[in-house]
Amino acid sequence: MHAPTLPPTLPPQTLSLFLLLHFLLRLFLLHFLLKLVLHFKLFLLLKILHLLLLLFLLNLFLLLFLRLFLLKLFLLLKILHLFLLLLFLLNLFLLLFLRLFLLKLFFHFKLFLLLKILHLFLLLLFLLNLFLLLFLRLFLLLFFLLFLLLLILFRLFLLKLLLLFLLFFLIKLFLLLLFLIKLFLLLKILHLFLLNLFLLLFLRLFLLKLFLHFKLFLLLKLLLLFLVLFLLKPFLLFLLLLFFLLFLLLLILFRLFLLKLLLLFLLFFLIKLFLLLLFLIKLFLLLLILIKLFSLLKLLLYINNF
Repeated sequence: MHAPTLPPTLPPQTLSLFLLLHFLLRLFLLHFLLKLVLHFKLFLLLKILHLLLLLFLLNLFLLLFLRLFLLKLFLLLKILHLFLLLLFLLNLFLLLFLRLFLLKLFFHFKLFLLLKILHLFLLLLFLLNLFLLLFLRLFLLLFFLLFLLLLILFRLFLLKLLLLFLLFFLIKLFLLLLFLIKLFLLLKILHLFLLNLFLLLFLRLFLLKLFLHFKLFLLLKLLLLFLVLFLLKPFLLFLLLLFFLLFLLLLILFRLFLLKLLLLFLLFFLIKLFLLLLFLIKLFLLLLILIKLFSLLKLLLYINNF
C-alpha cells in the first residue's frame, strides 16, 4: 500500500489546508450522521410509543365494546328468562284451572314430571347464563392484566406485534365463542318454547274433543253454575241478611201497630165504659128524682085525704 500522492504543483501550505479541510469535512459528516442516527432512533421510539398508545386505546375500546355487548346479551337473556317464566306461570295457571274438572288427567305423573323438569331446566339455563357472564368478565379482566404485564416485561417490537396479533386472534375467537354460546342458548330456548307450544296445542285439541261430549258439557255447566253460586255467595248472604233485617223491621213495625191497635181498643173500651158510667149516673139521678117525685106525690095525696 502506497500513500496517496498529490500533484507536484501544489505547495505545502495548500496541502496542509487540504488535509485540514478534509479532516473537518469528515468530522462534520460524522457529527451529521450521528445526529441522523439519534433522530432516527428517537423517531423509532416515538413510533413505538405511538403504537403502544394506539394498542392501549384499542384494547380499552374493545373492553368497553365487549362490556356493552355482554350487558346487552345479559338483558336479552333476562328478557327471555322472564318470557319463559311467564310461559311457565301461564302453564301453571292452566294446570290449576283445568284441575277443577280434569284433576286426574292433569295430575298424570309423566306430564307433571315433564313440566317440573322444564321449569328446573329453565332455571338452570338462567343460572348458567349468569355464571357465564361473570366468568367471561373475570376472564377479560385477567387477560387484560396479563397483556399489560407482557407489554411491560417484553419491549421488543416484533414481540409486541406478535402479542398484538395474538390479541386480535383471541378477541376474534372470544367473539366467535360468544356467538356460538348465544346461538346455542337461543336454539335451546326455541326448542323449549316449541315443545311447550306443542304440549299446549295437544292439550287444547284433546280438551276440545272432550268438551264436545254432551255429558261433560252438562257437567261443566253445573260446575259453572256452582262456581257462579260460589262467587255470588257473599252477595247472596248479603241479600239474605238484608231480607232478614227487613223482616225484623216489619215485625217490629207490626208489633208497634198491634200495640197501637190494642191501645186504641183500650181507649175505645174506656170511652165506652165512661159513657156507660155516665148513663148509669144519669139513670140513678133520674130514679132518685122519680122517687122524690113519687114521695112528694104520695105526700100530697096524703095531705089531700087528710
